[in-house]
Amino acid sequence: METAAIERIFSAEDIEFICRSSTPEVQRLFLKERRALAVQWLRKTQKQVAQFMDLHLRLAGFTEKPSPGFELELTAKYVGFFVVSHLLLLLLWLRGPFRARRVVGYTCAVAGYFCAICSVRLANVTAAEPRS
Repeated sequence: METAAIERIFSAEDIEFICRSSTPEVQRLFLKERRALAVQWLRKTQKQVAQFMDLHLRLAGFTEKPSPGFELELTAKYVGFFVVSHLLLLLLWLRGPFRARRVVGYTCAVAGYFCAICSVRLANVTAAEPRS
């Protein structure tokens, strides 16, 4: 999902506008729908990061120079992403999407990091047989 769409999902301006110009019933419906959209985005992002990590691990055997330190760091970042994204999911359910912007920013940054790492791993794949 592109950055503009993510910013729109979590835009505080939208809820401020709805609160100023609508009934409580419309406000509840808007919040319910926006929360569902935010949760859908987060679950899709979690799935994509898990797929990046899986691909990275599958390709690791095809690289010329493995780096245990790098792999450990990457694993730590993945565990951190997993924990933070699940806390974000809880936050979205409890407080709604408009009070989670900082955590959303972190989540997007880490998802971008995993995408970049996967691209680097693909660039470093050799045609050799995987190491056992």
